[in-house]
This record gives sequence, C-alpha cells and structure tokens, in this order.
Amino acid sequence: MRLPDCLFCGRSFRYKELLLFMRSAKKCPRCENSQYISPDSRLKGALYSFFFVVLFTLGAFFINASPSLYFISGLVILIGAIAASPLLIRFTRKEEPLF
Repeated sequence: MRLPDCLFCGRSFRYKELLLFMRSAKKCPRCENSQYISPDSRLKGALYSFFFVVLFTLGAFFINASPSLYFISGLVILIGAIAASPLLIRFTRKEEPLF
C-alpha cells in the first residue's frame, strides 16, 4: 500500500497530512487543487471499520476478561484503524456518490 499522489501535479501526500483527514475534499499543498476521496476508498474504509468493530465485539463476547482489558484492546484496535486509514485513501478529480 502506498500513500496517494496528487492527481494534478503528482506530488505524493505525506502520512501526517492524511492521518486525521475526515472531510471529503483535500487540497494539494503544492498546486492548491481539490481532490475527493474515491467511493472505493470510502467503502473500503467502512468495511475495515466494520471488521474492527466485529472483531472487538466477538473478542469481548468470547473472552471473559476484566473491563480494563476490554478498554485497552478497544483502544489498540482504534489506534490501529486510525493509523491504517491514510494507506486506504485514493483520490478522484470530482466528487462521486458512494452508490
């Protein structure tokens, strides 16, 4: 997996620029053109989020552990999901509907 490139000038985005990126449009720092997250990337992010929630829920259901262990494992899963999110982003030139 790679970080996405600007569709207009080819500049590669940095990891920290995309780490907490939550909006639909991202401006390139070099050329100032707006790019939008592709529907495939949004769907992939939603599926990964669903997978992490199911993983945590099943782990909590089948493992009889203390609440602090649930909190710590949930925090680790959340941090892992946030850390992986910039690697899932791909851009398009115009905003497209998810379905």
